[in-house]
Amino acid sequence: MEGSPGHRLVSARSALALGVLAFALNIAGLVLVAASGESTGQLIRTVALLPTVAVAMLVAVRRPGNPLGWILLGAGVFFAVNGCAVAYSGLDYRLHHAALPLGRLARDD
Repeated sequence: MEGSPGHRLVSARSALALGVLAFALNIAGLVLVAASGESTGQLIRTVALLPTVAVAMLVAVRRPGNPLGWILLGAGVFFAVNGCAVAYSGLDYRLHHAALPLGRLARDD
């Protein structure tokens, strides 16, 4: 495994970078949820992702060969992007009347 090309992709640095990205996306999602006036449920879902990403990053950094940490990190990034898009579309539609940049991409019309 040491000499394989995939070994460089599955490293502690990659896990740390993906974890930091997931945390940044979650923080952006929290800001967007608060700014758009989304429901409390959306806020709770966004906050609940933070410990999931923390545990996933810990597992992926400490044991880069363990696929569970990578799966959880991927899910954390996916759900953070989804939460950001939902909150951004709400912000665009409710408060700015479809005037924000890339607002049309976040909506499904």
